[in-house]
Amino acid sequence: IAYWRPYLERLAASGRVIMSVSGRDIAGCAQVCQEMDGFGFPLFEINISCAHSNEAHGFITRNQEHIKGVVETIKGAGVKTPIALKLGHSDFIVPLAFAAQEAGADAIVAINAYGPVLDFDITSGKPELTLGIAGGKGGLSGRPIFNITLTDVAELSRHLTIPIIASGGVTNAEDVIK
Repeated sequence: IAYWRPYLERLAASGRVIMSVSGRDIAGCAQVCQEMDGFGFPLFEINISCAHSNEAHGFITRNQEHIKGVVETIKGAGVKTPIALKLGHSDFIVPLAFAAQEAGADAIVAINAYGPVLDFDITSGKPELTLGIAGGKGGLSGRPIFNITLTDVAELSRHLTIPIIASGGVTNAEDVIK
């Protein structure tokens, strides 16, 4: 947040900038949302779905209690700006999104990068760091995840009453229509 402070007022002025918020813990995420709440952003996207950090943070893409805690802590901190939880692909995406909806999330963003996935240099046999973190694991994004996104969004739309914002792999107008 320290980096963005000088720009927040100008970014919010357009009314078209959605702030993506993340934190090292739930309290830190809520604190950032509280600080930005008065600027008039239309939406905060709460990113809890980075594919490359899931293992490091307790497999949060499987943890409904974590999802519930994130939403309830932010809402309980008095944040008035609507929040959308950004979820990664998971076999548990529907129960996770439903838990978010029940806790008071205003929308779901689906999906973030897919992963973790690995790539490596065929000459050296060493992991490529282009996907995110040391060891070569990271998130796969762009066109290769479009059909995963489409599948998750269709499934979520059958179970939720809050809006679903589709992201991941959209590269052309036909994708937008789908």
